[in-house]
Formats: sequence, structure tokens, C-alpha cells
Amino acid sequence: MVQGSWHKTQKVFALEQTADGFLWAATDGGLLRFDGRDFVTLTSAEQPGLRSNVVRALYKDRTGALWLGLDDGAGVARVTDGNVEAISTGKALAGRAILAMTATDPETLWIGTSSGLFVLRLGSNPGCEPVRELGEAPIYALQASRDGGVWVGARSGLFHITAGAAKRVGDLGPIAALAEDGEGKLWVSAVKAGVYSIAPTGETTLRLATNSERAGGAGFTALAIDGAGGVWVGWNGGYGRLVDGQLVQRFFNGLATVALRRDTEGGMWIATYWGVVIRVGHSRVKMETHSAGDEAPLVFGLAVDTQNALWMTQLKSVVARSKSGDRRYESGRELATWCPRGVYPARTGGVWLGTCDQGTFHIQGDHVERVGDASSLALRNIQTLLEDVNGDLWLGTLSGDVYVRRLGKDVRVPFENGACVEPDKSVDKTPRVDDECEFSPTAIINAKEGGVWISLRRNGLRRVWQGGSVSFFKQDGLPTNDLISLYQDKAGTLWIGTQAHGLVRFRNGAFHVFDRAAGLSAQSVHGIAEDDQGQLWISSENGVARVLKKHLDDFADGRSTRISSHTYGVADGLASPITVQSFTSPLLFHDGQVLVPLDKGLASLSSRDVDDRTGFSNVQLESVRLNGVVSDAKQAVKGDLPPGGLGALEFTVALPNFEVPHRVDVEYRLAPLETAWRLAGGERLLRYANLGPGTYSFEARPVLDGQTWGAVTRSKAIRLRGFRERPTFWFLVAAAVLPVLGIVAMVRLRYHRLKMETVLQERNRVARELHDTLAQYFTGISYHLARLTQVIPSDPQEADKITEETKMILSQCRLEARHAIHDLRASTSGDHSLVASLKRLADETRLSGDVNVDFNVSGEEWKLEENSFRQLTRIAQEAIVNSLAHAQASCLTIIIKYTATDLTLEVSDDGEGFDAQDSAKPLHFGLQGLQERADSLAAELTLTSSLGSGTTVKVVVQRKSSGIA
Repeated sequence: MVQGSWHKTQKVFALEQTADGFLWAATDGGLLRFDGRDFVTLTSAEQPGLRSNVVRALYKDRTGALWLGLDDGAGVARVTDGNVEAISTGKALAGRAILAMTATDPETLWIGTSSGLFVLRLGSNPGCEPVRELGEAPIYALQASRDGGVWVGARSGLFHITAGAAKRVGDLGPIAALAEDGEGKLWVSAVKAGVYSIAPTGETTLRLATNSERAGGAGFTALAIDGAGGVWVGWNGGYGRLVDGQLVQRFFNGLATVALRRDTEGGMWIATYWGVVIRVGHSRVKMETHSAGDEAPLVFGLAVDTQNALWMTQLKSVVARSKSGDRRYESGRELATWCPRGVYPARTGGVWLGTCDQGTFHIQGDHVERVGDASSLALRNIQTLLEDVNGDLWLGTLSGDVYVRRLGKDVRVPFENGACVEPDKSVDKTPRVDDECEFSPTAIINAKEGGVWISLRRNGLRRVWQGGSVSFFKQDGLPTNDLISLYQDKAGTLWIGTQAHGLVRFRNGAFHVFDRAAGLSAQSVHGIAEDDQGQLWISSENGVARVLKKHLDDFADGRSTRISSHTYGVADGLASPITVQSFTSPLLFHDGQVLVPLDKGLASLSSRDVDDRTGFSNVQLESVRLNGVVSDAKQAVKGDLPPGGLGALEFTVALPNFEVPHRVDVEYRLAPLETAWRLAGGERLLRYANLGPGTYSFEARPVLDGQTWGAVTRSKAIRLRGFRERPTFWFLVAAAVLPVLGIVAMVRLRYHRLKMETVLQERNRVARELHDTLAQYFTGISYHLARLTQVIPSDPQEADKITEETKMILSQCRLEARHAIHDLRASTSGDHSLVASLKRLADETRLSGDVNVDFNVSGEEWKLEENSFRQLTRIAQEAIVNSLAHAQASCLTIIIKYTATDLTLEVSDDGEGFDAQDSAKPLHFGLQGLQERADSLAAELTLTSSLGSGTTVKVVVQRKSSGIA
């Protein structure tokens, strides 16, 4: 069957199919790729590796790479993953056109050119050099041989090259094509000598040798071996298949056949020099015509008799097809009728024939007999007929009546229906029946419940049995009263075909409708049959539909939301989409074949191999486009989303198919975004928008008539980075946050610096005090020791005095050191209890020498702020040190008094005292140091002292000004 053709360029030179399923054509306008539906043309404008747009030869190597032979001295190129790569051949092929290529091993490519044969080495020692033994004759064909050599078809003849030596085979003149079959036999197309074969043993057998045996006497030009081992031959006027030395199935297209190529699906591609490419494929639908003479090929009814012979009624004849051949019964000869219509198998053999002019006949072998009352006008026009389980013959007339022939008598069946008869005003005054009677039976079948089911053209459904009948109309659940066909399956379910309202299931007293809205591909159901795989076949207004009963039941019972079905039409080989209705058996399942009467003959579909997917390809992912940027589909894709924006992905897919491209589709999904599969519906550019950040994977798989098959094609990981995941985001965050952090850090640093400065100032002060006091004491001790060394020999009493003074100085030095240590501890302590701090100070003072210390506290202690605590502690400490170091006091009193508004700290001693008016009196830092500390607290300082009466230091600090909580 010629399935289709295309004409996309001026000239075609070669054809090839790659492992991914695509068909490639070498043309004078570039490299053409075809997937059964869409064309892609590769030219030098898009592919720099294609150094010429005139592609003369194609060769697919064992790795699947496609080699291109170019014109105009452009050499060779290689296609891998859709990209064309120029292959270096130096200057060897300059000025030559590449006409043929083959390879004997992965590193050796043989190149036939317009002027000689060349060998291209691809291994570690690359180079291109000529085979000088063949001279510069054009090389038209190359074929690798099983012995590691190569067959060469040249203008000068056929050669076989092995072990580096070329040997001429025969004297056949120019060789146009070579092909090797599955048995290792070489087929040779010699332009003048004919087509012949060379067996592996070397025996040459001439197959087609003279001009008279060739179509039109034209020269042979092309060869190919099909999947069944048949040899296809092309010549300068057509193509054909060689069987037992003879060309059969000749096709004359008037064009030179330049290439033949079998595809993986079993079809044969034929390319002609002027750009017409056609495909002869395996027909899923076979058409037969059995009409004779000027009879139209229309088929009305079908039946299979008890001997398994197929009977069909045509416009003016009845044909019985059996293993012994066809037998024809023609009107005006074997048949006394000019209008055969319905046909039904007879239990006794042969068939019952209903006519529209002469009633009913029984035909068996040579026996043709009219049965029934032919004088009755009503019984002359039989629309449909049936022999029931009891052997009674039911006859449905066009006028609307139904009769039963029982015991040789025709009895009208009384059931609710109307009639279409009107008076005829012609001369003979006989009544005439309307051609389209709304009451006429369109189908009569046996009912498993007993009796028969009858569908009526415009008047609903009936079940009739002996003694009764029941009617069903639209008000009872039918979608319409316009019924065409009936079928009851083994389980007792009744299937009803309607006019324009789909298929109806009647089960357990309930009707359920299946139409186009539900996914059924047929709307007017002309005939119904069931195969042995649980599928219903439906002849319809647009071809033959097929659907699994399980899918119908799942939909009716709520287990699915859509029916999966497919209609076979003209694209599948159906000669016409018009199927016949209302003549007994408008659809029949017989010997694994679904038989369908058409206005252009009998169509048959194999229910077992109609879904054969041998050689079909999987989905090919062509490209990925992320936010407008195209990426290699075979690589991982990564892209960045704009700030606050979402991503858009586009996938371009292809599904190479040449056998049934209209029936295949693509299911796809984007994981993990989707778990359910989408149907592409013929689209090959699949889009996703508003995608958020994440990692995605695109998945696709092929679908045939709604049923998935083949492997799932998956993309590499597709990474969409959100703005927050990009380095730019963190750079901007850093740019925005760092200044703030810098300010915070500066403030914190300044705070710690000020705090450190305060600590350092205090410690420097303590250090200065230690230096001033302890250094003074140490200086005094040093002076006394120096004097002591001088006076010990001469004045023992003076030495004793100096010793006592030194002891006193050491005691004072120890006391000063203790107070300094206390001062440092207090400055670093986190305890701001003035009572606890001064109590420790009092305890340490008691240990420093022979002195009594009274410590008194009154009132509830306040919690002091650190500075207040520190300054008050220092005031008390300095007062104590001055009392012990300078006043030689023997008793000290420390008083702390808390009131609601102020705090009073008082340190008094019983020492020598001093004149408070004499500011020059040395008391280390004296009154000035005490006053500075009191001033820092906004406190009132009072110092009371007189000679011989001791000293009192009193400080009063207000609560509001002390930072007290």
C-alpha cells in the first residue's frame, strides 16, 4: 500500500534511517530529516560543519553515526546528536563529488567519488588516500562484504577488494546499486546487464537480464532488501518487487528511482530524482473488491455459513468466498432479483437472502430458491432477517412489519409499531413503500432472555417473544429513538448503536450512553461486533472504531473519567469512511479479521496485529528552552530565576513514526511537579510556565490509540535557582547588611572601648597609688636599712629604734597591698553589694594589724549601679588606709545607713587627727581624691578632724542621683 508521499526539494539522491527512528534524505538543498509528520532541514547556514548544501550520499555506521557525502569537493561530514561535524580529508577529495560510502571496520571508511575510490583512515594514523587500481572511474555503489572486503560498483564494472587487491567480477558494465540479503547473497543492479545475485559460494545467477523484462526498457538504478527478504528494484521509470525472477506489484511513476530504503517499521521508501519520496508500508486495513463488470463495489451485508464460507451481498450480485475460491450469483442469471440486500446463515447450510424486490431466497451451492409468499408486497421488500434458535426465520420489512416464517407459513408479528405505506398514483394502482420508513427494523438479533431484540429506525427498541413484547423509548433511558444496530455479548449485555447519539449499553434494566464527549470516537454506530480479546468493533460515520469493553464498563461504573478508543479511517488504508448500515450484518468478526462493508468494497482489519509496534521508536527529546534560552537536551540544564520571578520551560519532542503517525501521540509530565501524565494531543512543543525554584525532570513516553508502550524518555536534571540561592543575592544581602553590621560593630566597639578605658583608668589609678604608696614605703625601708648598717656598730640603741620604725613601715606596706588587692577585686566583681564589699574590707583590715574595726549597717540595702558602688567603696577604702597609715589609729568604725532618700557612709578613727584647715598636710591624695569621687556621684562629702581627736569621713549620696534601683 502506498501510504503517502512528500515533495520537499528539487532533487533527492539518497535515503537513510538512523537508530533514533528519523528518516534522512540527501538532497540538493541540504540534509532533510523526517519523523513522519514534521521536516527539519539542516543547511550550512545553521551547521558550519556542513560545508556544502548539496548532499549526495548517506551511510549509517555501526555506532549509529550518520555519514554525509558532499558535492563540490566539500568532502565528508558526520552527524552525531543532531550536529554536523566536518571530517578532515586533506586535499585528497578536492574537486570530487561523494557518491557512495561504506565501512569495513570502525576505523576504515571507503568513499566512492565521481573520479575514483578512496580510503579514509580514522584511527591513530589518520589520512585519506586513493585506491589506484580502480583508476578514476566514477564509483556509484559500495557494499561491505562478510569476508572483510568491499564490493565496488563502478562505471567500469563490479569489483571485489580483499587484502588490498581489487578483482573484477564479470563484465557487466556500469553498476548502479548493491545490496546484501540475510543469507549473505549479493544483489547487483547493472544499468545495462540487469539485476542478478552472487551467492556466498561465488555462483552468479542472472535474475532479470533483458530490456523486455524491465519496465519500459529503462536502466536499473536502485536496490533494497525488505524485512521478508524480498528484493526491491528501482529503474528509470518506477519501482517494483522481484519475486522468483519476475517483477511484481509494478508501480509506474514516470520518474527515475534513485534510492530505496527499508525502515524499521517494515515499510519501503522510494526516492525519485526529482524530489518525490513515497512510502509503501504494511497496510493495517486491507481492501477487497468483488464486483464484476460495471457493478459498483458497494457491499451491503455479510454472513458466514456453517462451512466457514464468507457471503457478501453487492449491488447486483451475491459472492461466496471460500478456500476453494469465489463463487458469484448475479442478478438476471443465477438470481431472480435485481436488489439483493440482507444475508443470514442458514442452519441447514448456505444462506438466507433478503431482497428489496422479490422477497426471500435460500442459496446453497447451485441451489437458489425463493421462499415465502412472493405475492405479498409487504414480504417483497426485506430490510433485515434472522434465523432464531428454534429455526424460525424472522423477516423485517422496509414498511415496518415483522414476519416469522414458521412451519412454512409467514405470520405477521403483532407488536407495537407503525407502518409506512401510502397509495401509489401510478397506472397499476399498486401501493408504494417509502425508502426511509421510520418504523422499519434496522436489526433483529436473538435475545438470550428468549425471543428477539429489534431496533427500529425512528421508533425505539423492542423485545418480542412468542406471546408478548416490551418497548423501550427515549423516556425509558435511551438517548434517542433513532436506532441502527444491535449486539448482545455472551454475558447478556445488550449493545445498541444509535443514529448520532453514540453507543448504548443495556444491562440490568439500565441504559448507559457512550459518545464523543465521553471519549468514544464514533457517534453514529452502524454495526457492532466483538473479537476474541474483549474488544468491541464499531462501524461508524467516519470509519471503524475499536474500544475495550472493560474501558466502557469502567467509565459507566465511575472507575474512569474518559474512554480510550480509536477510529481507523482513510489514513489507515480504509478506501472510504462510509460504512454501510441496516442490512443484517454491517460488521462481522471472522477468522481473526474484522470485516466491514463499505461503498468501495470490503475492508478487513486484523484484530491481532492492528496494534503491532514492531520497529516503532521512542520519544526523542530535541531541545530544552529555559526562560527563552535553548539548551542541549542531552545535558543537565541550570538557570537562574529573576528576582521575585518564576521560570518558563519549553520542551521540543519528536516521535518518529511512518506506519501510523496519526495514531501515535506523546504522554508527558514534569517531575516532581506532576504525578499524572498529560496527553500532548499532537503538539510537539510542550510548555510549562510559572515554575518556582527546584530541580525538575521531564518525562515522556509514546502512546498508541491511548495505550502507552515503549520506554520512558527522561531529561537530565533541570535546576531552577531562585534569586535567594544565587551568589548575587548574598552579595546584595552582604552589601545591605554589612554597613548595618559595621555600625553595630562600631557602636559595640566604642562601648567596649569606653568600658575598657574606664577600667584602664581605674587600674592606672590603682597602679599609681600602689606606686606612690608602696614605692614610698620601699624607699623608706631602704633608707632605714642603710642607716641601720651604719649605726649598729656604734649606737645599738639607735639601731633598735631604726628596726622598730622599719617594722612599722613594713606593716603599713602590707596593709596598703591588701587594700590594693581588694580594690582590684572589687573593680572586677559582678557583686555590687556595698555592705558585702565593705564588710570584706573591714575583715581584711582586722587581719592587717592590731586594730579593732566596728562595722554597723542600718536600713534596707539598695542595689547600686556599678559606678556608685565603685566610688563609695574607694572612698571607704582610702579613709581606712589613711587612718591606719598616718593616724596610728587603734580603733575604726564603719557605718552604713540607708533611708528612703539617701545613703550615708561614715568612716571614723581614734587616731592622731590633723588640722583640716592645713591643706598642705600630706595625706597621699588627701581631701582632693575623696572630693573627686564624691563629686562623680553628686554626693556631699564631709571630713571632720582635729589634732589628738581622730578623724571622721562622711559622705551622703542621694538615691535619685546614684543610679540606685
